[in-house]
Amino acid sequence: MSMASPSTALLALAVVMSLPCEARESLPDGVHRAGPAELKIERKTIGESASSKPIPQGTVDANPPWLHVQVALPAAKKEAKAQQWQRRFYFKLSQDPELKRNVIESGPKRWSFYNPYRTLERGTWYWTYGVAPAETPEAPVWHKEVFSFLVDDQAFAPAIPPTPEQALAAIRKHQSGPVAICLNEDIGRMLPEKTWPEAAVRLRKQADQALREGERPVRVELSEKVAMLQMWRQFPAPDLSKAPAPAESAAVFRDVGMAAMHSDNLDPARNLAVSFTSAVNGSFQHLHPSQNAFCVGYGGEPLFWRTGYYNGGQAHDAMSYKASRAHNTLLVDGCMQGFDLGAYGWMSRFATGSRISYVLGDASN
Repeated sequence: MSMASPSTALLALAVVMSLPCEARESLPDGVHRAGPAELKIERKTIGESASSKPIPQGTVDANPPWLHVQVALPAAKKEAKAQQWQRRFYFKLSQDPELKRNVIESGPKRWSFYNPYRTLERGTWYWTYGVAPAETPEAPVWHKEVFSFLVDDQAFAPAIPPTPEQALAAIRKHQSGPVAICLNEDIGRMLPEKTWPEAAVRLRKQADQALREGERPVRVELSEKVAMLQMWRQFPAPDLSKAPAPAESAAVFRDVGMAAMHSDNLDPARNLAVSFTSAVNGSFQHLHPSQNAFCVGYGGEPLFWRTGYYNGGQAHDAMSYKASRAHNTLLVDGCMQGFDLGAYGWMSRFATGSRISYVLGDASN
């Protein structure tokens, strides 16, 4: 590891010593300084549940954003069960603070989130929500508070997908069974080349024919049952030839608890890739209890990797895909990390240069 030069060390010391004696550093609750270059966190949780308050509020990073609320069910078990899947959520938003002009309305939704499925105009947007009980699903009780968010020029505006209603209508129109959406290059990689080569040849031939003739269902006999294969739309692979080369070979993303380090990210065949996880939100929602876990790969192949696969069954998902033992991390006294916000980690140090990259995670909570 390279060390700072004496002049650099003296400069850093001079900066620290030049602070007035009466100046006090402002740190969040549960955080204190353990040394000139080290903070120590002693808190039950760092992150907050994103659903504990209506979101979005403030500047958004995506256009359009998802609107989401969390509304508690009745305390009584019987009443909660009656309302859980039967109540309906309503959303409305506008650039008018009084929500009277050019209002976008969601209509009744079974779930407590909504996306307007359109690119919103730049500027401030105002929104609120209502909840209709199971007994009167068409009569929402509107929340009194109006929230707001800002869409600026920096917000990422992706291509707008079809609404759920449009997608369902298109699928029902074709009467063709499952719909596959994939890159052209992926067609053929999902075929049973080794286990059933004859079926693979037939599938590829008929898929190629479907692509040439346009959007048309292809009927394929697999066994006694009939399976339907349809190519919904072709998505060409992105052109990366003009993509700028990364300025750094490593980066840390402390808000999501990820660090990535590469030896040569311009040559995948010779690249040594290391990823490291230590998330401030613990294992909240889709995060895994894998604080201070790492993965190592070389030449595009895994060397030290996590185990398991997605949706492999309830027991497999819990113990061999999500749990700490499925990741390259430590099990203290054989105990795994918890599935909650309190089982958090954080990136206490990170450095990168032309010859070395370094990351330090703290998962001591």
